[in-house]
Amino acid sequence: MDATKHDITTLFKQLGLPSRDSEIDAFIEQNGDWSEVIDELGVGLRQ
Repeated sequence: MDATKHDITTLFKQLGLPSRDSEIDAFIEQNGDWSEVIDELGVGLRQ
């Protein structure tokens, strides 16, 4: 069974992106086109 932690911070780390909460928020604000995709991924990870 996969015991990998699935959350937005882990996703950003896996993608090689800054992964502190403030950095994630800044990324989403600065990359509006990606914000919807990231929001959908976040929802999917929480389910």
